[in-house]
Amino acid sequence: MTYFDENEYNPNNSTFESGTEFGQESEANETESENASVQEATWHMEDAPDRRLNTDNGQPVQRQHKKEKRYVTVGGLVACLLAVFILAGCIGVGLGVYFSGQRGNEQVQNSDSPFISNVANGSEQDKTVVVNVSSDSTVYSDMSELATNCVKYVVGIKTESGSGSGVIISSDGYIVTNNHVVDGAATFAVYLQDGSQLAAELIGSDARTDIAVLKVEAQNLPAATLGNSSDISVGETVIAVGNPLGELLSSVTDGIISGVNREVTIDGLKMNLIQTNAAINPGNSGGGLFNMKGELIGIVNAKSMGIEVEGLGFAIPADIAKTIVKEIIEQGYVSGRPYLGVSLQNITIGYGGQNGNPFGGFFGFNFGTQYQQRVQVMSVEAGSAAQKGGVHVNDIILKFAGTDVTTTDEIYSLLNEYNAGDEVTITVQRGNETVELKIVLGERTSSGK
Repeated sequence: MTYFDENEYNPNNSTFESGTEFGQESEANETESENASVQEATWHMEDAPDRRLNTDNGQPVQRQHKKEKRYVTVGGLVACLLAVFILAGCIGVGLGVYFSGQRGNEQVQNSDSPFISNVANGSEQDKTVVVNVSSDSTVYSDMSELATNCVKYVVGIKTESGSGSGVIISSDGYIVTNNHVVDGAATFAVYLQDGSQLAAELIGSDARTDIAVLKVEAQNLPAATLGNSSDISVGETVIAVGNPLGELLSSVTDGIISGVNREVTIDGLKMNLIQTNAAINPGNSGGGLFNMKGELIGIVNAKSMGIEVEGLGFAIPADIAKTIVKEIIEQGYVSGRPYLGVSLQNITIGYGGQNGNPFGGFFGFNFGTQYQQRVQVMSVEAGSAAQKGGVHVNDIILKFAGTDVTTTDEIYSLLNEYNAGDEVTITVQRGNETVELKIVLGERTSSGK
C-alpha cells in the first residue's frame, strides 16, 4: 500500500481524470518504491503529513501518534494554587466593600433599637425619635477630616450657675450631656458650632450615671452616630471635643484609650468609665469622645484633678448612655431609681466645752471643743418616702443603712446602691435623742433626691 500526499491527490486535476499519464507514472513509482532505500521509507512514514491516501480504496488514513506523557511540577502546582487564592480574595474583598457600603447607608428602622424612642405628645400623635447608631463606617486616616466631621455634633451649654458641653444625638434637637452640668439649673442656653444660640428644655436626668438630656426646637441638625463602646480597645486612638472653660467652643484634643471599665467615684457615685489621656478641662463635661470612625463612644464627664496629675480623663461609655437616654426621652426619668424626698446640707457641729457648753472656758473660749462634719435635713417633700418614714426637718443623719455618714455625697452614693421599693434603716439625731427610722424608698421621677 502506497501513501500519497493529500495535496497531490486532486480529483479535479485533468491529468488524473484522463488516467493515461497517471497510470504510467504509477507503474514507474511502484518500481522505484520497491527499490527505495530505508531512509526514503522512513522519510515517507515520519516526515509526511498526518493524513495520507490509501491507494487500495482511495480513502484518507489518519496517522496514529504516540501520546507524550505530561508531568505537573511542584512549582506549577503552587503557582496554580496561589492564583486561585488571589482570585478568591479579590472576589471576597469586592463583595465585602459592596455590601459594607450598602449597610453603611442604612438607618435603623426597627423598634427594638434602644435609639428609636416613641415619645407621647399628649393628645397629639406619638412622635418617633430616631438616633443614629453604629454601622460599618469608614475609618478616617486624616485627623483633620475626622475633627471637622465631629465638631459639628458638639455644642456649648450655659446655665445660670456654670457651663459645659453636650452632643447632638438626633436631627430634631435632642442633646445628651452630664447631669452635673444641668443639676440645680432652671435655664439652659445651647450654642451651636456656627455660633447661633438656642433655648433648651431639660427632658430629664439621672444622677447615678451622670446623664441628662436637653431638647432644643430645631430641625435638620447634624447628629452624631453612637458607636459600641464594648468594641473599644486599650491603645485605640480617640479625640475629645468640647467647650473647655465655657469659652473655647469646638476644641479638639487627641489621645488614646488608656483603660476600660475603670471604677471611679465622682460626687459620691461609683461609675465604670472609659479612661483616656486626651486633654480634658473644666467645661468639657458633657462633650464627646469619638473613635477614628467618627462615632460617639463616650460622654466626657471627669478629669482627675491634682498638681502632679495629667492625662487622666474619663468618659461614660456609650453603651451605658444608650439605655439611659432612651428612658429619659420616652418618660423623663429612669425607671427603678430610688427616691428619698429630702433636701440635705453639710454642716459642722462643735462638741465638748465646759460642762458640755461649747461657749464656756477661759474668756469665753473653749480649746477642748471638737468639731465634726454632719448632714442635716433642710426640707422634707410632702408624700415622699422620707416623710412616710418619719424624717423631720433639722434631723441630723448619723447612719444610712448601717453605715456612718458625714457628707451628702456619702448618703447619695449609698442611696444609689438601692432600687425603688427597697427598705433601708436611717439613724438620726433629733435633739438629744437617737432615732432609727425604717424607710421604703420611692421611685425618682424628677431630678430630686
